[in-house]
Amino acid sequence: ISERDLEEALTYPVDAFICPEYARAEQELLWPKIWQMAGREEDLPEVGSFFTYNIADESIIILRSAPETLKAFYNVCPHRGTALTEGAGTFDHGNIICPFHGWRWDTEGNNQYVLAREEFHDGKLCAADVALKELQCVEFAGFVFINFDKDCVSFNEFIAPVRQFLEDLNIAEMRHYWWKSIPIPANWKVAQEAFFETYHVPATHPQLETEAAAYLFGEA
Repeated sequence: ISERDLEEALTYPVDAFICPEYARAEQELLWPKIWQMAGREEDLPEVGSFFTYNIADESIIILRSAPETLKAFYNVCPHRGTALTEGAGTFDHGNIICPFHGWRWDTEGNNQYVLAREEFHDGKLCAADVALKELQCVEFAGFVFINFDKDCVSFNEFIAPVRQFLEDLNIAEMRHYWWKSIPIPANWKVAQEAFFETYHVPATHPQLETEAAAYLFGEA
């Protein structure tokens, strides 16, 4: 990107918001290739804690496998494709169990149990053959990032342009008080862009502007 390009306004074509083909191209070329924020590290408070991250047609299990280790696995049983989790919670005794046939894995993705194992591959089914498929997973500034692409750019290179900004804001120490989810019938970019820009604050959230000014000028 040239310096001139950065100085010019960026305008999306209308198709980016309403065209099914554009959405399919994102699903094929964007989401499988980029580092994306899947959740917050504090939502995995103990070993065995997990939450489920869904993007497009993919579903991922994010879990804490050890006190200082996070893992990401495709949320699918390698036997018949059953989803292993939904929502969030804790795996009892560190066991990830398929609700369909009872196959079991530990929090490292290693298979621990297959019902009637002798019936598969003439009794030669190896645990490695049915291990959970792992994705790249990195924790930074309290966020959990994942990437579907094994050959992707390193996370350090990806985050480099904004690393200092995020570290200076000390986001890793921030905590949420509550969550609110509102499904809306819109393209994801419409929802995202509404939060990315602050131009709407004076009209939509004037109380924030007043409180911020009071804080900055010592009137609070």
